[in-house]
Amino acid sequence: MFSNLLMLVVFIGVACGCTPAMDKELVSAAGTGNMHEVASLIKRGANVEAHAVDGWTPLTAAASAGHLEVVKILLAAKADINAPEEGGNTALFWAAFHGQIEVVKLLLDHGADATKKRENGQLPIEAARERNYVQIVKLLQSEEALGSGLEK
Repeated sequence: MFSNLLMLVVFIGVACGCTPAMDKELVSAAGTGNMHEVASLIKRGANVEAHAVDGWTPLTAAASAGHLEVVKILLAAKADINAPEEGGNTALFWAAFHGQIEVVKLLLDHGADATKKRENGQLPIEAARERNYVQIVKLLQSEEALGSGLEK
C-alpha cells in the first residue's frame, strides 16, 4: 500500500514537473524577493501552497519581508491569501507584524481576513498595535469593522 502511494506521489510530481526541491526554492525565492525566480518556478509547476522545512509558505515569506511584487505574483498564481504557515500565521499577520503597510493594503484589497487569529489567539491588528504601526492599525480597524462588525 505504501509503495503504491509513494509511486503515485512520484508520478504526480513528474507529471506536473514539480518537485519538493522546487517548492523549497519557491519559498526561498519569495522570501528574498526574487520575483523573476518566483515567476519561473511557478511557470515550471512549483506549488504556490508549498510549505518549506521551517513551515513558511511562499506568500507568508514574501509578505513578512515586504516583497510587494512577489506577493502580487503569488496572488495572481492563486495562492490562498488566508492560508497559514505551519505556525498558524497568515500572510496578513506577518505583514502587520513587520510593518509592511503596502503589503497589508494589497492583501486587504484582495480579501485577506483581518479577523483570522493566530494559534495563540492574537489578531493581526494586535501585532501591529504592539509594535506601534499606527497606519496599519487604522487599516485593520476599518477592515475588521467591515468584515466582522467589530467596533473601531
